[in-house]
Amino acid sequence: LMDCSSRDRIGGVYDIIKNSNRIISIDHHEGSECFRDNCYVDTSVSSIGELLFNVIPDIKRYMDNNLATYLYVSIMTDTGSFAYSNTTKKVFQIASKLIGYGIAPDYIFRMVYNNRSMKHFRLLGKALELLKADPTGKIVHVLLSLSVYQEIGAVKEDNEGILEVIRGLKNIDLVIMLRQLDKDRIKGSLRSTNFVDCHHLSKMFGGGGHFKASGFTVNGDVDRVGNDIVRKICEEVNRLGWI
Repeated sequence: LMDCSSRDRIGGVYDIIKNSNRIISIDHHEGSECFRDNCYVDTSVSSIGELLFNVIPDIKRYMDNNLATYLYVSIMTDTGSFAYSNTTKKVFQIASKLIGYGIAPDYIFRMVYNNRSMKHFRLLGKALELLKADPTGKIVHVLLSLSVYQEIGAVKEDNEGILEVIRGLKNIDLVIMLRQLDKDRIKGSLRSTNFVDCHHLSKMFGGGGHFKASGFTVNGDVDRVGNDIVRKICEEVNRLGWI
């Protein structure tokens, strides 16, 4: 298992592998769950791509255009196209080496970020329409119910990139997005820009991730309990003096 910090990120696959004699877990998230005893976690790296590049012995022996592409995509997406604070000197060095194997950064970028469906943009428009701010204007949140997805015909993949657009708002410190996964479960996603620890906030609901990006899954209906979740997060942020 790679890049799976908690059981809910594995989904239905866990029911298939839970009785396996050996499960190897490789991850870079804070608070990562260890599946059995074979667990390797390095929270100092930007991504699984960087981690694998560092730990695979004699990686150049196995490197080709395909492997270089996979590692580059991992690094590019987890660093926000080399814009996040986890973009270190080493990240650029590794990316440069991967480009040396003939990958095309412009093509990869287009395929990942400029390949959205019309439903994605309609969902983005709805999310912006429903966006609300707390009294300070520093915390914004959006609640997306099943009816929103049904009205648009949107699916899980159409959520990609919405948080990043909202995080581009001027003078905000925290973005909260709560969306209904099914009739009984809510997916929470948090993004911060400055001093707000998203990992700490997600742990309150059994989740986790990184300092500036994390998530959690809870039982409930977003129309009924969504505002309570937002309130608890805001109260914790204020209690700790982050805003």
